[in-house]
Amino acid sequence: YYQRSIEHAAEVRQHPRYGKHPLVLEVLAKYERERGEWKSKVDEQLLREDLRSATTRALENLSHARSYFDSGHEGQAMDYFARAKECAAEVAAEGRFAGRPEVSEFFERFQQRAGEFEQYYRDKVLSAKWKDASSAALQLVSHAMSYLKGHENQALEYLEQARAAALDISQDKELAVLGAEMDAFFVQFHARVDEFTAAFAAQQEEERLRSARQTLSTLVSNAKIYAASEQFGRACEYVDECRGKIEELEGDEKLAEAVEKARCGLGELEEEMSATLLKKEVQRSTSSASQLLSNAESYFKSSEERGLGELQSAREAAAEIACNDRLMAVPEVKTFLESFYKRATNIQASFDAALLEKEFRRATDNCKQPLSHARSIMDTSPHSQVLEKFERAQEARAELESNVQLVSGPRASEVSEFISRFDAELLEVKEEFYDKCFAAALDKRLEAPLQLLSHANSYFDTAHYSESLQYFAQAKEAAGELAADASLSGVEKVTKFFETFASKQQDFEDKYNTWEYDTKLAKSKAAVVDNLSHAKTYFDSHRRGQSLEYLHRSRDALEAFSSAHASESDQNQNWADARMAEIVAFEDMYNAAVFADELKTLKDRCSDRLSHAETAQKSKQISQALAHVESALEAAEALGSDARFLSSGDVDKFLDTFHDRCDNIRAAVDAELDEERRVKRRASAKGILANARTFFGHGQRVRAFELLEDAEHVVANMREDANAEDNAFIESWEKDVAEFRQQCNELMFEEEVKQLLRPPSEHMRSAEASLKSRNYAQALAHFKDAQDAAELIAQPRYLSLAEVQAWYDAWLPRVAQFQSDYDQQMFAVDRRRAQSEAKDALARARSFRKQGSDSQAADAIEQCRSSLQAVR
Repeated sequence: YYQRSIEHAAEVRQHPRYGKHPLVLEVLAKYERERGEWKSKVDEQLLREDLRSATTRALENLSHARSYFDSGHEGQAMDYFARAKECAAEVAAEGRFAGRPEVSEFFERFQQRAGEFEQYYRDKVLSAKWKDASSAALQLVSHAMSYLKGHENQALEYLEQARAAALDISQDKELAVLGAEMDAFFVQFHARVDEFTAAFAAQQEEERLRSARQTLSTLVSNAKIYAASEQFGRACEYVDECRGKIEELEGDEKLAEAVEKARCGLGELEEEMSATLLKKEVQRSTSSASQLLSNAESYFKSSEERGLGELQSAREAAAEIACNDRLMAVPEVKTFLESFYKRATNIQASFDAALLEKEFRRATDNCKQPLSHARSIMDTSPHSQVLEKFERAQEARAELESNVQLVSGPRASEVSEFISRFDAELLEVKEEFYDKCFAAALDKRLEAPLQLLSHANSYFDTAHYSESLQYFAQAKEAAGELAADASLSGVEKVTKFFETFASKQQDFEDKYNTWEYDTKLAKSKAAVVDNLSHAKTYFDSHRRGQSLEYLHRSRDALEAFSSAHASESDQNQNWADARMAEIVAFEDMYNAAVFADELKTLKDRCSDRLSHAETAQKSKQISQALAHVESALEAAEALGSDARFLSSGDVDKFLDTFHDRCDNIRAAVDAELDEERRVKRRASAKGILANARTFFGHGQRVRAFELLEDAEHVVANMREDANAEDNAFIESWEKDVAEFRQQCNELMFEEEVKQLLRPPSEHMRSAEASLKSRNYAQALAHFKDAQDAAELIAQPRYLSLAEVQAWYDAWLPRVAQFQSDYDQQMFAVDRRRAQSEAKDALARARSFRKQGSDSQAADAIEQCRSSLQAVR
């Protein structure tokens, strides 16, 4: 209210109508005097009230701390004590309270009561807490010492608990005040901990030495036990483990004797194991090799392959023994190997002889059996079976002859003698078979190829070349069948037939190849001549594309002829040169005619497109006219950039005329486009202004002004190149815009005033309604909003309006009435609250008096007096 009175006085001073009136100035001077007196009185009263509230809060928290401590709630008691200190610190830090006698009295009283409480708390709590905590920590160290022997883990746990207890003591803020007692405790505690640590370290070292000695002894003992039972693998494992342990303990002087003893034991054990293992290995290796050799002799009788395998395994076993230096150092091993190799050599020789004999019998039997079967079934079985037996006999004979082992081995003479006898017997049996069965059939088969070859010559002589080739192929096929028949090999009649057939076949092939070459040569020449003739014919009928195609074919045919036949004779080369000269002459004639045609075509293309552009321009088809002009220019550029026409005067004259016509068309198009652009621009400005009027009439003010700005941009661009017609339009358009702006300003000002007058009235109605319902905070907020809204109207541009003056005449009495009603109701509320606080404080004073808390009762009486003073 005080602040609002200042603001209201400022508004009165600044009011243009009555701010300088003598009566107003007199009232304002009186207001300033009364405001200063009231301000001083209220400031003093508020300061006393704030000081009393701060000191009372600190003393109350201190009283609560003592009360809660007496009732056994130590944590809450210390919280209240901390709050009391914070409140006292706030009083000391507040600059407004400096120098006041009440503050000195408060601090004397507060410090006395706080000191009493701290001493009381320390006497009651800290002594017991310190005794329990220090005794517990030392007791845990004692337990650790007791459990050290035999229960190391539990002793370490007690030590950790003791250290944790000591750490808790050092971090306890309440015990921090016991400086001397805490120092003495930590000296004793650390001494006990050090004593435990030294004892524990000594015990651990003794245990380590005992464990190391026992480990070494156990490992050596286990190795000896397993070596005695010939479990050398396990024994070696324990030896390796023991060596690792010795290396680990090598530098420890306390274990030097145990390490040396273990090393000596291992050395003796390894010597014994090495000798035993070598003896067993010699026995195992020699026995295995001898057994494999014996197995080879016994298995060869029943299975040659298995016997050879065992012999090879025996040799490999002996080789392994020979490669082993440790075994070869034993004299018995060398003696064994000498006897082994002699025995193995004898066995191998007997095996080789037996295998060679078996192979010889198998190979000769394979040759003799098919021939014997052929002789026996010659009269009773089909010829195919007899021929099959002959073929098998010959295959077996070839296999025997290719057997290197028999042909070049000890049985070579026997094999050679057998093959000679077999060949004679085979030829004898074949001649006998052919004499019986195939004499007539053989003559017929030998006559067929010769007859087919005769037909081939007859048809060739009558120019039936394809039929001739067919018969020749059939003759070769028939002769091939005879040659492939294995049963006819070695027959004298067949051999003579093939000599005659080969001579006649070669004669026919020479005759046919000569005819084929002459035919190909004639076709090559005809391809050149015929294609050139067609090119000339089509050229004369102005069919230039087909003529060029045939010309290319003729040149390709001539190149093919030259690469294939020109080097064969001078006659062919001369013919090719003559045809090439003829083709070159025709190409020159063709190029001259085509050049003239192409020039005419390019000129016609330029002229036709330019004519289309002129027609489109005359009919106002601007886009089409420009497209035709662009197309015509592209055609003219192609004509002008062609290297063949660069020196042609006719082309230069044509292009000059062409470009003059293009310039005329462009000038006409530009004039029409410019006029069209101006008409569209004027229509655009007029249309946008009409749309702005429409939008403004429908309440869309922002959009209307955006359109008006767009129209002004269009007119601004029009001014840059305006002609007479544009200038007349601009003058008329600016008058319309000025009229439109004047209408907009008048209408918007009226609407602005109405919008400013509405909010203050609405906020005032809300404030009056809230005041009637005793919602004072909301009523005050609405009243402030109403005043803020009313300030927006107090501007010179609005105060001159009759409507605004009438509104102010009704507004000011309404504001004064609201303030009066609000002040009366708030005074009544403050009085009731002060009376209630005084009654409550008096009741608390009586309660504290009954409990014997005189200081708290005095504080409550002081608060009651303050409340009654506020009511007065």
